[in-house]
Order: sequence, then C-alpha cells, then structure tokens
Amino acid sequence: MKILNDDTEVKAIFVNIFGGILRCDNLAASILKANELNKFKKPIVLRLKGTNSDVAKKMIAGKEKDLGIFYNEDFDSAAKLVCQVAKGN
Repeated sequence: MKILNDDTEVKAIFVNIFGGILRCDNLAASILKANELNKFKKPIVLRLKGTNSDVAKKMIAGKEKDLGIFYNEDFDSAAKLVCQVAKGN
C-alpha cells in the first residue's frame, strides 16, 4: 500500500478481495492501521466480500471521507467508483 501511495502515476488504489479464508475484518483493520501510520494521500476503494465483510463494512462506515477509504461490496460499482475517484470526481 505504501508503494502504491508513493507512486506518482497511481491516482487511486483498488483493493478487491473475495475472502473465504481471509477474514475481511482483519484486512480492513490492517488497511486502517496502515493508513494511520502512513497517512495515505490516494483514495482507496475496498471491495470486500466474504467472511466478516459485514464487520469490515461497519469498521469503515462514517469514516470514508475523512480517511479517503470507500467501501463497496459490488465489484462493478466498486470498479466504477475507483475510476471516478481517480479522475477526481
């Protein structure tokens, strides 16, 4: 995440996880912690679906604009959203 955030060519970060074994809440907690430590400047779109994705969604809820992290469970909607935020819309 830090490498992507530091790359001047990257406009937005898209994390697409369909977790069966990976717990989505653990991934969301890791991304929130990494954001806290590195203060990401790039918007991040999370598409998390699977084990504890509902918990992950609650972890992000209400913090989207402050953190620049946007949560979406639908792949097509998330892909469109990352394109919009990369363009600054």
